[in-house]
Amino acid sequence: MFGGNSSERDISLISGEAVYNGLKIKGVNAHLIDTKEPFIKRLLDEKFNSAWIALHGADGEDGKIQSLLELSDIPFTGSRTLSCSLTMNKLFTKKMLTANNHQTP
Repeated sequence: MFGGNSSERDISLISGEAVYNGLKIKGVNAHLIDTKEPFIKRLLDEKFNSAWIALHGADGEDGKIQSLLELSDIPFTGSRTLSCSLTMNKLFTKKMLTANNHQTP
C-alpha cells in the first residue's frame, strides 16, 4: 500500500516501488495498491494475505489504514491502530511520555 493523498505522497510512491521491487526480486507475489485510488473493494475482493504499508504522513500513520486492515483480518507491517492513533499528535505523545517518566528530545 503506497501513494495516498498526503503531502508526502511523492516519497510514499518511491518507498512503495522500492518495497514492491524488493519483494518481487525475492519471488513474492506482490501487488501495488495506491490508496489515492478507490482500493477497499480490491483489497477485500482479492483476499490479500498481508499488507506492507509504505504510506507516509497522515495516510499511513493515523491508524485509519491499520484499522481497516485489522477489521479485515489482514496482517500488516508497522504499528497497530491504537498506537498510530495515539502517537499521530506529536505534542500529545511527548506530554504522555514525559508524564510517565520517559525522556524525550
